[in-house]
Amino acid sequence: MDLQVVELDNGIALEGVPGAPLLRAAEDCTEVIGACFENRARAVLLYAANLPTRFFDLRSGDAGTILQKFRQYRIRLAVIAAPGDPPLSRHFQELLIDERRGHDFALVPDRAAAVAWLQRG
Repeated sequence: MDLQVVELDNGIALEGVPGAPLLRAAEDCTEVIGACFENRARAVLLYAANLPTRFFDLRSGDAGTILQKFRQYRIRLAVIAAPGDPPLSRHFQELLIDERRGHDFALVPDRAAAVAWLQRG
């Protein structure tokens, strides 16, 4: 699994490679979680291209499966996606409104915003 270890002010995170597929299916997130335990990471920074193509369409169930698994193991997830790319389903946009109240998942426009969000937790 192609993940880089990133040291944050408040611990260790794992980061995907920009533009490279990482999770081909929602169930692949268990490999990322395993890598988190191996590296004592409590956070993951992924790029939109690292996720299954259907992640941003809430009807697919991929986002629900992935977010629930990360929550279950108390691993925070920041996803970097440029505004409008990929397009977000209406239901995914509603999910983001709810997620802004929590500390488990954030969709951010760039790496600096992802690091800043992860370090706030």
